[in-house]
Amino acid sequence: MKRAFAAAALFALLFALAASAPARETPRAATDAASLAAAISSAAPGEDIVLSAGVYEPAGGILSIDKPVNLIGAPGDGECVFRGGIVFELGGTSAGSSVRLANINFAAAPGVECAVALASGQGRTLELYRCGFDGMLYGAAIYPGCGSCRIDAEECLFNAFCGLAAPGDGANSANLAACSAELYASCVYGEGAALYGEGGGQPLEIDGELAACWPARARIGGRFFTSLAEAARSAARGDTVYALGGEDGSGEVHVAGGVTLDIAQGAQLYCDIVNGGKIINRGVIHGSVSGGEVLTLMRAVPDDERISVAVRDRSGRVYQPEAGTRDYYLAPGSYTFEFGGEGWYTAETGVAVSAERSDIVQVHVDPMLSFADVRGSDWFYSDVYAVFSKGLMDGVSGSEFSPGGSVSRAMAAAVIYRLAGSPEAAGAGTPAFADVDAAAWYAPAVLWAAGSGIIDGVAEGAFAPGEGVTREALAAMLYRYAQFSGREAAPGAMAFPDAAEISPWAEEAFAWAAGEGVISGSDGGRAAPRDGVTRAQLAAMLNRYGG
Repeated sequence: MKRAFAAAALFALLFALAASAPARETPRAATDAASLAAAISSAAPGEDIVLSAGVYEPAGGILSIDKPVNLIGAPGDGECVFRGGIVFELGGTSAGSSVRLANINFAAAPGVECAVALASGQGRTLELYRCGFDGMLYGAAIYPGCGSCRIDAEECLFNAFCGLAAPGDGANSANLAACSAELYASCVYGEGAALYGEGGGQPLEIDGELAACWPARARIGGRFFTSLAEAARSAARGDTVYALGGEDGSGEVHVAGGVTLDIAQGAQLYCDIVNGGKIINRGVIHGSVSGGEVLTLMRAVPDDERISVAVRDRSGRVYQPEAGTRDYYLAPGSYTFEFGGEGWYTAETGVAVSAERSDIVQVHVDPMLSFADVRGSDWFYSDVYAVFSKGLMDGVSGSEFSPGGSVSRAMAAAVIYRLAGSPEAAGAGTPAFADVDAAAWYAPAVLWAAGSGIIDGVAEGAFAPGEGVTREALAAMLYRYAQFSGREAAPGAMAFPDAAEISPWAEEAFAWAAGEGVISGSDGGRAAPRDGVTRAQLAAMLNRYGG
């Protein structure tokens, strides 16, 4: 499910949320699952964390949060996708705490049934604003261990077996304000019952104990069925039967010719299927599949976005993924997944595709650090390897890294921009400085870094992109980026014999960089603050920073 919301409305939400959060000059930011976990760890209760556009995939598919923090998708045209689930464990926090999620689309991950849940605590409220939920068993839930809790959802889209779920003991409540539920609106734990809310986007108020209705395991269009076998019997040629999971295993399911059985991602079916039509399997079938056409979802997940993927069968035929994805729908059989590309070694793995189970294919691929001017015995080899493998720095050509080459101010801005995940800057396309051409390769980096308070000009209206960056200027850039990203940035002690030569504006940043081990002495332990920076030194500083 893809849904873009107006930036102005989200800015209004961010303004409203700021009043209840601890005061910060800049909200904490995240660009991927690792930086999100770090931001949560350092955030105070009630604080906002802004997620840049991109895909967030936590290890194991589930992110557990033990403090009431608010996750806000950044405004802009990009989509913020969380692939997996979030569980708020708030039993150790003060009663009545609220948590907010806004402008985030939750997509199913293998084995993850619920997108967002309140797992523990008393009197908590989970607020959902302009979020999407696609492919899970539950969109949002209150677990039985969370007493007198509440879910407030506004302008959300649910494409899940149940939109909202809560224990049916009357102690918890849910409110849907102007939400669209493509399947279920809410369901009750324990009885396996569900309430389907048909509101056409109109408000649906649910308080106290939720009414019991029948459970659904399949649908054809807007018709819902208590068993997959019943849905398959009711299907006519040209129909698609959507299997939602939880089949009870009684008897066989017969898919007639001309009928497509589409098994939801993450769904688990307990039955044998006799197929005369077509099966699109995105889940797991605990049983046998015979006959007809079967296409199984196999997701290729490179450990670096620059790595290409090629999929072949035994005859050498090459298969293409779904447009804009690395999702392959393959018939059962033997395949080779090859991961590689320019600047990377090639790694292959044989994959046996079955009709019963979708899977993820991931192989670690090492970068091919084959620069003629970077040898294994060089002091900077491991630093260059690290930054090259992470995409922070490239060679000056396919065969040269130029470790002794000088670093310009434009290049310094570009690597910090990559370190941040290359986020989109507000007002993209408008030069930040008179001497920065909007069409220049470094313009997006300079625009973002200037707008984020990470870089300054050398004079009023000028950035001097081609001028060499000094050691103190680079230390200042990294220091400001550390502050911007929510990293602990306390100045340390300096023991440089020429420390007095450091410019007053750079003293605090240089002390931090020295204390963190990001910058070390040059030529006999000197600070050399106004010396230029080589590409090898830049690689070392980035690697020590932890990028």
